[in-house]
Amino acid sequence: MPSHWPAALDRLLDLGGEDALYVPGHGAVVDAAFVRAQRDALAAHFGVSR
Repeated sequence: MPSHWPAALDRLLDLGGEDALYVPGHGAVVDAAFVRAQRDALAAHFGVSR
C-alpha cells in the first residue's frame, strides 16, 4: 500500500544511518538526505506522520 511507503523509508534510514548510500532499483545511487526528502514528500502526499 503506497501510504505505507514513508514508514518503510523510515526503517531503511534507521538501518543505513546518515552515512549510507542507497542503490535504488533504477537510477543513480543516492544518500540519506535524498531518501529522507522522498520520505517527507510521500508523507505529505498521503497525510501521514512519524
